[in-house]
Amino acid sequence: MNRYLKAFHKLVSNLDAISAKYAKSKIWFLIDALYGYIRYGITPNEYVGFEFYKKSNIERKRYFTNRDQHKYESRFNDPKASDSFDRKEITNQVFSKYVKRDWLYTGDASVSEIKAFIDSHEKVIVKPVGMSSGRGIFSLSKAKGEGFEEFKQRLDVNVETSSELKDVLIEEFVNQHPKLKECNPSSVNTIRVFTVADRNQNLTILSTCLRVGGANADVDNYHAGGVAYPIDSETGIVFGAGYNIDGRKFTVHPSTGKLMLGFQIPNWNRLLEVIADLATIEPRGRMIAWDLAETPDGFELIEANYRPGLIIMQQGGGEGLKPLILKHL
Repeated sequence: MNRYLKAFHKLVSNLDAISAKYAKSKIWFLIDALYGYIRYGITPNEYVGFEFYKKSNIERKRYFTNRDQHKYESRFNDPKASDSFDRKEITNQVFSKYVKRDWLYTGDASVSEIKAFIDSHEKVIVKPVGMSSGRGIFSLSKAKGEGFEEFKQRLDVNVETSSELKDVLIEEFVNQHPKLKECNPSSVNTIRVFTVADRNQNLTILSTCLRVGGANADVDNYHAGGVAYPIDSETGIVFGAGYNIDGRKFTVHPSTGKLMLGFQIPNWNRLLEVIADLATIEPRGRMIAWDLAETPDGFELIEANYRPGLIIMQQGGGEGLKPLILKHL
C-alpha cells in the first residue's frame, strides 16, 4: 500500500503540468485516474507513463497493466523457475554462455576471497541479489582509491566472517562497445528486449529499447535517472524520443547532449540471434525482459527479468501490447 500511496503523491505532483497543458482541473484527472484503476487496473505510474489522460477507453483496453501481470504471470512463467531470473547469482549460472565478466557471490565466498576479488579488478559493481530497479547498486573504483573497506562501509557492515556479509553479487564492470559508451560514459547502457513465447516456444519480440544512464550514474535504470529510447526491433535503430521515469521526453540525451533519434545499435542481427538462443536456455520463463550490454567482443547478458517493466515495455511504441501478449497464452 505504501508503494501505491507514494505513486499517488507522485501523480498529484505530475498533474500540475498536465492540468495546465490541457486546461482541466487536477480533480478531473484524479477522477479519471481512479476510473482507470477500477476498470483497467491502471496504476498512478501507468496513468502518467502511458499518457492515459489523452487516450480513449478503446486504446486503454489494449495496455497490459500491473493488474494483468498479476493475473497472467504464472500462466507465462513457471514459479518454479523464478530463481533463474530473480536471483542474480543463479541467473549468471543458468545463462553462463552469455556471462563472460568475472563475478562473485558473497554467499559462497570467504572474506579473503571477497577482498581478493575486489582488489583484482579496476572497477566492480555491487548488486543486492534480491532487489530490482537499480536499488542498492553501487560501484567501487580502484582509480578513486575504493576497495574492500569502502565495500564494507557502503553495505554498513563490520565483517569478521563471511556469514556477516549481506546477500550481494560483485561483478567486474563491463567494458562496453565504444558506440554505446558515447551515449553516456559513466553507465553501462543496455538494450532491453521484451520477448514472449507460446507453449510451442515460438518466440515473439514485443518491443526493444535502449536504456541510457543519467549523469555520473553507474546504472541505466529509470530509478537512477536513466532514459529509455524505443528501438525498431527489425533494424536496431532508435525511432522516437526517450522517456524518463516522470514521463518526460528526450530526443537528445540530457547528460551528454547526444542526439539519440536515429542511433544505430551495432551488430543488431547478432543481438537477435543471442536473444533467440537465450530464450531456449530456460524455456519455463516465457515472458521475459532481457538486458544486454554490447562489448567490443559481442553481447553480454546483464539481467533476465521475470517480471518485465510494463511501462518501459509499452511506452515507446505508443500503443498497448495486451492483445499480442494474450495471443501467446
